[in-house]
Amino acid sequence: MKRKIIAVMSIFLMFLIVHEYFVHGSNSEEIYGIDEEIVYDLISRRAEIMNRGLYSEKDIDCIIMDLEDIEGGALLKDDSKFLQEARANPTDYPLVTELEVVKMKLLSTNINTYKLKVQINWNMLNATHTSKENVEYFLEVQHHKGRLFLMHLSPVE
Repeated sequence: MKRKIIAVMSIFLMFLIVHEYFVHGSNSEEIYGIDEEIVYDLISRRAEIMNRGLYSEKDIDCIIMDLEDIEGGALLKDDSKFLQEARANPTDYPLVTELEVVKMKLLSTNINTYKLKVQINWNMLNATHTSKENVEYFLEVQHHKGRLFLMHLSPVE
């Protein structure tokens, strides 16, 4: 009987160790349960998709489907509307060539939503020159069906 209890406890302990390794064992930083690397990836993917929406010939519906993979709520609605209007009335929008998330601070959290303040350095290519901007944003990220989605992004005023 004791051997069975020890065996079950050993298996449970090994499961716990393996679980902790896979869930928490990465080298990326976390801020109160939200992985900075994932947030950076979402922001980078959004910039890349918006660039494609502005500068490629790819069908706008495909671009919006790509946005739906990383965005939701008002941000998805606003970005979709912006891209459709930009395609209808093209003008010189800057092309994001590189970005760096300099700071990330968690402002609040509830069950599945994280509100953050992020500082982003943008490198952009305009029609005639390159430029750099450093902008602070309020960012809302929501956990839904095991994934994170960008829900809100607005500059700090």
